[in-house]
Formats: sequence, structure tokens, C-alpha cells
Amino acid sequence: MAVFVGADYVDRAAKAAFALAACKESVILPALRAYWDLESTAWKFNYASGLDKSELTVIRAGPRGSNDLVWLGSAANHAARLSSKRDVGYATFVTLRFVESVTWYEKTNSGLYVWERRRDIDGSNYVRSNCYLTDISQL
Repeated sequence: MAVFVGADYVDRAAKAAFALAACKESVILPALRAYWDLESTAWKFNYASGLDKSELTVIRAGPRGSNDLVWLGSAANHAARLSSKRDVGYATFVTLRFVESVTWYEKTNSGLYVWERRRDIDGSNYVRSNCYLTDISQL
């Protein structure tokens, strides 16, 4: 889990998600294919980022010397749920309130919108993207 703060935290979070999607395509999958025939095995590697925005509270919980951070807030819960989605060809899933705040990279070079609005099986709305960064200078 990553938490972004500051004036442009939504844009930086979107860039990070797109960069991670690119890493999967250009680094991780080629490395796995070098050792295994991924197409003929039952094992499949997949990855997704879930993004949301809200106020969060962080607490340190657990016994002394073995504690961890616990994030409280709707963004942590929604982002975790979205990151478990597996729509073929899509690696970034965001809430409507997140995508409405994004100002960076709203269209691809071909002029198509990066974000595609969807409705979940439980009736909730989310937005997905199959975009990833191939040029590190876009960060």
C-alpha cells in the first residue's frame, strides 16, 4: 500500500499505477517468460492497482517490537477491493471521486480517453484503465 500526500497526490498516484503496469508488461512478464512457458501452465501472473482518495487515519497497532501500521478510512478499503479486480487487459482501477480529481494524462496520444467507466456486479461504479507508461520522462 502506498499513500500519497501533497498538492498533486492524485496525479502522482495515477502515474505510479501506470508505471507499475508498465513494469509488469516490460520487466516482470519477460523475466518470467525467460524461465517458464506461461501460456502452457495453469499458473497465471496478474497484477492490478486500486486507487481512491479520502481522509485517512493511521495508527500503530500490535505488541511492542512487533507492531504495524493500520490505515483507517474509506480510501484504504475501496482501493484494496479495486486492486483485487481482474478484468483482462486492465491493470488500474479507481473510484469515480479519484478520477474526477486527476488532471494529468487524461487522454492517450491517440486522443482516446484513458478512463473507462464501469458498473460492478453489486451496482457500485468504478473506473478502469489499460494505460501504462512506456516513457519514464512522463513521470
